[in-house]
Amino acid sequence: MLTNLSLPAIGKQLKKIEGGALNIPSLQMLSLRNCNFHFDSLSVSEQSSLLSSCNNLEHLDLGGNFLQSIILPRIISSLKQLRYLNLENTRLGYLSAFVFPELPVMDTLIMRQNRIYGWDRDVFARVASLKYLDLRHNLIRIVNETSFPTALLANLKTINLGKIHLLVLVNRYGLSAGYVRQI
Repeated sequence: MLTNLSLPAIGKQLKKIEGGALNIPSLQMLSLRNCNFHFDSLSVSEQSSLLSSCNNLEHLDLGGNFLQSIILPRIISSLKQLRYLNLENTRLGYLSAFVFPELPVMDTLIMRQNRIYGWDRDVFARVASLKYLDLRHNLIRIVNETSFPTALLANLKTINLGKIHLLVLVNRYGLSAGYVRQI
C-alpha cells in the first residue's frame, strides 16, 4: 500500500497529470516539489478531482509550481486530514477569503517566496488550527489588527514574516504578548 509519493522535478518540467493519476486513497504524503507544473492547464473538473480520493493525505508539497489562488481550493477542498501544506514559490498574489477551504487539522502552512501583497480578512478563518505560518519573502506591506483572526492567534506559535516589504506593523492586539511565541 503506497503511503508516500514524491515526484520532484528531475531536470524537466511536468507537463501533464493524467486524470486519476494522483488519486491514491492510501496516500499520506505527496510532493510535487519544483515540477513547474501549471495547474491552470487542467480543466476545472480535473482540478477538483485531482486529489479527491486522497482522504488520508496529511502532507502536501506543491512548492515550485504555478498555482493561482482561485485554483487552490478546488485541489485541496477534500483533504480534511491535511496537516502540512507547502505553497512556497507558487506565484500566489492576493489571497481571497475562499483560498482555503475548511481544513480542521492543518497546523503548518508555508507560503514563502510568493508575490503575496495582501489578503482578505477572512482568509485564515478556516485554518484556525495553524501553529506555524510562514510568509517570508513576500510583498506584504501592512500587518494590522485585522490581518489575523483571533481564533488563529489562539493556536499560532510562529508567524514568520522575515524579508517582506513591511511598511507598517500595527501591534494593537499584542502579537508578542501571549498569542505568538515568535515573529
